[in-house]
Amino acid sequence: MELQIRAVLSGLFFGAWPLFMNLSGLPGPVSSAVFSGGTFLILILLAIPGFTPQDLEKVRWLFAALA
Repeated sequence: MELQIRAVLSGLFFGAWPLFMNLSGLPGPVSSAVFSGGTFLILILLAIPGFTPQDLEKVRWLFAALA
């Protein structure tokens, strides 16, 4: 049940951000940059606690660069 709730919330937030950005009055490219920067910041804060230097040994850098 928790996974479904997270999926619904994710869909709501993803659908709502363009409406709020439109109300902000920012031009399109700037609002996209603000959204991308905010997303990057949140993801980095969530990813850092689970990161260990040993994880870098398993990385397939070619695929990471292609992604």
